[in-house]
Amino acid sequence: MFKIKLLVVEDVLVTALGIEQSVSSYEKIILQKTINRSEEVIPYLKNNDIDIVLLDMRLNGNDNEGLEIINEIDELNLPVGVILHTAYQLESYISCFCSTSIKKKGFVLKDASMNEKPISEIIEIVHYSGYYVSQSISKVITNQLMAKDKKRNKYDLTEREIEVLDLTEQGYRDEEIGERLNLSKSTVKGYKVKIRDKIDPEKKLSEKLTLAGIKRFIDMNLKL
Repeated sequence: MFKIKLLVVEDVLVTALGIEQSVSSYEKIILQKTINRSEEVIPYLKNNDIDIVLLDMRLNGNDNEGLEIINEIDELNLPVGVILHTAYQLESYISCFCSTSIKKKGFVLKDASMNEKPISEIIEIVHYSGYYVSQSISKVITNQLMAKDKKRNKYDLTEREIEVLDLTEQGYRDEEIGERLNLSKSTVKGYKVKIRDKIDPEKKLSEKLTLAGIKRFIDMNLKL
C-alpha cells in the first residue's frame, strides 16, 4: 500500500514526539525523519523522496526560519507539499501561505483543539486534495486573499492578464500557459510584457526579476 512520506521539522522535543505518536498509528503515513535544525531541511529534501513537510514556523527562537525554508522550497521548485505548523497567527506567516506557489499546502495550529481534524488526517488531505486550513484561521486568510486581489487590481490588470500572472507564478512555462488559455506562445509573451509595464511603469525593479518574483512583491504588499 502506498504511504505518504512525511518529513517533520520541529525543534521542540515534546511536540515532535506527539506528532510521531499521532502518525505512527496511521497506516497511510510513514514518518521518514524528524529534523530540528533549519539548515538541514533543504539538503535533506534535495536528496530524499518526501511527499509532505510538516514545518514548525518558529525554529531556534527565530520567527523567520520557517519563512526562509518555504521561500527556498518555492524558488527551487521542490516537489513537496508543505503544512505550516505553528502556535502563532503572525501576519508574515499568513502572507507567506497566501503568496507561495507551492501546489500542496496547509496551515494548522499546534493547539490541537483549534483544528477540526487530527494532524494525521490533515496530512492526508493536503497530500491528496492540495489544501487545508484550520477554520480558526480561515477567515483571516480569506481577508488576506481579498486584500491581495485589491492590491493587484490597482494595476488595472485585465482578467486575462491576471490568469497569465497566476499561472506564471505557479511555475507554468509560456507554452503550457498557452495550452491552458488557448493562446499562442507569442501572445502569452505579449501579455507578460503588458503586465510588467503596468506593474513597473517606471522600471524601478531589476530586469532580472522574474514576473513570478514581481507578483510576490505585490502579494506581500511591498511598495514598488
